[in-house]
This record gives sequence, C-alpha cells and structure tokens, in this order.
Amino acid sequence: MKPFFYVCAALIFVMPAVGGELYVSPTGSAAGTGTFDAPFNSLERARDAAREIDKSEPGETIIYLRGGTYYLDQTLEFDARDSGTDSHPVIYKSYRKETPTLSGGKRIEGWKKSGKMIWEASVKGMDFRQLYVNGEKALRSRSPNPEHYLRVTEWTKENQTIILPPESVRDWDRFEDVEIYIQMMWSIAVMRLDTFSAVDNGLALVVKNPERDLVFKRLFPRKLPDQSFHFENAREFIDLPSEWSLDRQAGICYYLPRSGEDMESVEVIAPQLETLISIQGSYDHPVRHLQFEGLTFTHSNWTLPSRSGYLNLQAGQYSIEPTADNIQYVGRPPAAVYAACVENLVFKRNEFYQLGATGLDIHYGSRDSEVVGNIFHTISGTAISHARLSDPDVEIHTPYNPEDLRDRCVNDWIHNNYIKSVGFDYGGTVGILSGWPTAVRIDHNELRNLAYSGISVGWGWTPKPNAMRDNQIRRNYIDYPMTLFTDGGGIYTLSEMPGTLVQGNVIGNIWDSGWAAGRTSSKSYYFDEHSGGITLDKNLTLEVGRGVERTRFHVPGVFHIKPLLREMFPEIKAQAGIEDEYKDIKEKFIKEK
Repeated sequence: MKPFFYVCAALIFVMPAVGGELYVSPTGSAAGTGTFDAPFNSLERARDAAREIDKSEPGETIIYLRGGTYYLDQTLEFDARDSGTDSHPVIYKSYRKETPTLSGGKRIEGWKKSGKMIWEASVKGMDFRQLYVNGEKALRSRSPNPEHYLRVTEWTKENQTIILPPESVRDWDRFEDVEIYIQMMWSIAVMRLDTFSAVDNGLALVVKNPERDLVFKRLFPRKLPDQSFHFENAREFIDLPSEWSLDRQAGICYYLPRSGEDMESVEVIAPQLETLISIQGSYDHPVRHLQFEGLTFTHSNWTLPSRSGYLNLQAGQYSIEPTADNIQYVGRPPAAVYAACVENLVFKRNEFYQLGATGLDIHYGSRDSEVVGNIFHTISGTAISHARLSDPDVEIHTPYNPEDLRDRCVNDWIHNNYIKSVGFDYGGTVGILSGWPTAVRIDHNELRNLAYSGISVGWGWTPKPNAMRDNQIRRNYIDYPMTLFTDGGGIYTLSEMPGTLVQGNVIGNIWDSGWAAGRTSSKSYYFDEHSGGITLDKNLTLEVGRGVERTRFHVPGVFHIKPLLREMFPEIKAQAGIEDEYKDIKEKFIKEK
C-alpha cells in the first residue's frame, strides 16, 4: 500500500502505511537488505523477511520481483507462516512492467558437431522430456514425423504383445530409451520398448513393465486394432530442424538446429525441477490471503514416464493398479505450481508456459480462492487442475464424501483465463479440470487448440451422493477442442452434482480428428455417466464436423433444459469468453507469440 497524505493548515504530512515493501532481484547482492536499492538476491530470503512483518493492522505486504530469470534448483515452499489477513494480504508481484520469470530449467552448453548436421552436448546427471531452444519448444524426435501416424494391427492379451505393421520397429541404437505412444480413444499410452520379433502378420512388440502388465490388465480405455501410434526419442528419428533426443545412459543430448541457429551462442534450456512453487497449509493452519500477480512460471519437469511409462486413464490421472473388472487406482501428475489447504489464495495475471506436466494445481482444502486473468500455453498436460479426484489408495468409482469437510474445495473461482495449446505431450489431459468441487465457478475463460476436452468437471462415474454440488460453468469460449482424441467434449461432466448450472457457453470447431479409433465420437457438450442435477441454459455450438454430437447424455441423471432460440445466438456469442477487463492478456499474448 502506498503512503497516504493528510492535509491540515496548509501542511502536508506523509503517513506511512502499515505493512511493507520488499524487493528481490536475480541480480541482487548477497548483502542485499530487501530495499529498492539493495534487493534480496533470492526468493527464499524475501519470503523469510516477509514472514517477520507485522500483519495485525490493515495494510499490505508486497514483495516486488524485479525483472529477469530466477533459476530455481529447489521448490520454493510456502506454509501458514506466509499468510496474510483479510485486511492485510501478502502479495508477490512483478515490479511495474518488468517480467520476472521463475524457471525450473538449466542451460545446456558445450555443443559440438556429431556427424554432418546433428550437434551433441553432455547432459550427465540430467533427465528431461522437453527441450526449449531460444525460447521455443523443440520437437522430441519421433517417427513418423508430426501429423503422421501408424496403426496398431492387434493387441494380443495371451502373450502380452502388440502386433504392429512390418518394418515399423527397428533395432534402434539405445532401444531402451525409445517409447511408443498409442492413442487409446480418449487417452494416451506411453510405454517403453523391451523386445520385438517377426510374426505372420507383422511385428510383435513387447513393452517394459510395469506398463505392460498394467495396460493388458485394465479394461478401459479399450485396446483396439487401428489405434494410432508413433515412436519417440531415438537419434535415428532426427530428420527435421529442432528435433532432439536424449541418450540417458551416455548422458548425451542430440539436436538438429533450425536455420540460422548458432550452436555456440544458442540458449538451450532443459527442465529439471518438477514443482517450482508449493503452497501447503493444513486443515488447522491453512495458508490465507496470499497472492501472486504478474509472474511467469516456466520449465517444470516430470520424468516418471521415462522410468515406468504413462498410462492415462482419464483427464491425466494415470493407472497404477487396475484389474480386469475395471477396478482402477490412479496417480495424479505433479504441477509446476501446487497448492493445498489454502483460503483466499489468488493467482492473477500470471503466465504459465512451457511446463512438463500440470500448470497450476489447487488440490484440496481450498476455500474462496481465485485464478483470474492468467495465460496458460504450451503445457504438456492439464493447464489448471482443481479439487480432489481419486487418491492412489481410493478406487476411482468411490464417491467423495470426506469425513473432514475442510478437505473440500469450496467457492473457488476460475475465470477470465486464456488457455491455448495444452495436452499434446500427455494426450487426454484437459484445459480446466475440476474433480469433486463444491460450488466452483468456472466463468469467462477462453480455451483454444486442445488435444482432448476443454473443461472437465466431476469424477467417479457414480449416481451415489457425494460432496459435489452447486457448480457453475458459465460463458466460456472453447475453440478447437478434441483435435487428436475422441469420446470427450468441449465441456465434459461426470456424476451427480445437484444445483449445478451450465450456461451461456460457446463451443466451436470440434471435428473428428481422423486419428482416433473406435466407434465413439466427440461431443460439444458431453454429460457422461450419471451426470445429473444440472440445469442447461443457452449453450451454443458452432462449426461441428460430421459425426460430432452437439450434446450427449450417457446414463444421465435428472437434467433441467431451458429452450435455446436462434435469436439468442448473437447475445450468447458476445457474452462468452474473456471479459473486457482482461482482454488485454489475450491481445498481449497474440502480439508476442
């Protein structure tokens, strides 16, 4: 809070606000005291100093981050000691129009020629699944090349082999580092290669465990012939500018430069840190009134798929123990920014980009938190994840009814965010995911270019009573969802959620990708198993492809559907998407990208 002025008898007195301002800079000195002229040189020092400020009186504590890149080698952790109050919030904020960037990456240097066109660099001790060169995401080597796929011939359960077309698999160097990506209707299966052999109808591929046993044991998603697949991460696949691969055993990264890139001066960043920021309270001591504004979060890592594969069950939750009877247990991907047990937590006008799993995750125990005016793009998994889904020890069809009601996410608000190009590394993830929310509001977001569904609310596939109710999904604009997968939608729901309103949303350009095998189709609005207690009002669909269903009710509960008249179309379109106060974030993104 700035000082205020009191005028009396022609005299001006400057009254200091209660609270304080601290400054931190990536070029600060170890001797810095947190002032503007002598900023702290680390976020940890700034955080610790902010804890000591008295917040008992009205005011603000603002930690200004000066522009530049803060390379994090460990997660920046916040807890209840970092709380503010209703009348005295704690705010981590960019200074004026500067751009502070929190990066979990590390520069790769020392490039040298490796053959005629390819370059190599030592990356011993590093593991990563994405690479960023001069600010752009590089292409992990693949075969066939982008926008082309091969097709599975058959899944053979008896001997746990996948029959593939002749000559689709070769004895590639570092065969153990190569992965197969199979598009399984609404999700992806990423599996490491073990062995292959010739059979009458092609090649029999054996993938490694644990993913082999898991994929053949689980019932859903179905294993079908004609499912699309490709391979990734062999040096032999590198044939396009910006393609790269990683030899984990030798610790060498290979890269084919783009035209004009000088490998002696190029900036190459490999993500290393899984979670950049963790905000973790407890039921008795939540983190309260903490805000992040104008910051950039980038270069988070996630390497579990490289160690044990990744079998997305749905919405990014990955199989860890299924049975043939569709009894399944799942894990939850990590997030670049993670929060749990928080109240009045605010993320405002930040940018989340080039992230290796989930962008932002407000996991459980949240109340009255707000995610507003942020940009999410180029994210490997889900942009925003919210509320419980299924813990690893809870079967996925179990209704969520926590004994301690403080575990719920209640009255959170996700609005006016711009989300683009997410979910293409780990297909089947979504733009906005809210598992078992209570009274969440998801309003006025704009989502574009999604591999799978846009907004997904609900979990459990169950008609049984649960904690989910009174949710609102209103006036969102979703364009080009479902570009690679099927059996999902622009807006997707599961299970009973009484008192829920889906209103004034617009979904455009939803097509059959052509690469998704199976008899199911994409839907604009997909109310999946046991969705119910929902009112549908003035939702609009624009430009759908052949075979796409505008609205699908699958084993539904009770719905209240209000009529949609053609004369309403212009008003619905005009009101959907980002509101005027935040349209500048979209305009800035388009201009810069």
